[in-house]
Amino acid sequence: MGSYYVIQSKANSWDTKWSTWKNRRFDTLEEAKKFFAALPIKANHRIAEAYTVTRYKPVQEG
Repeated sequence: MGSYYVIQSKANSWDTKWSTWKNRRFDTLEEAKKFFAALPIKANHRIAEAYTVTRYKPVQEG
């Protein structure tokens, strides 16, 4: 699965938690920018890129 883009928002400017709009997923940055440009209020909204993080944990032996 490749990278994709989403719109995120937060309730207040002082909040630190961003919520992802699950129903808005874009295959290209250009599509996301076009959608973002059409938002009537851009404050507390942003475009974010999805990415995969590979993590490792030790195997329990015994």
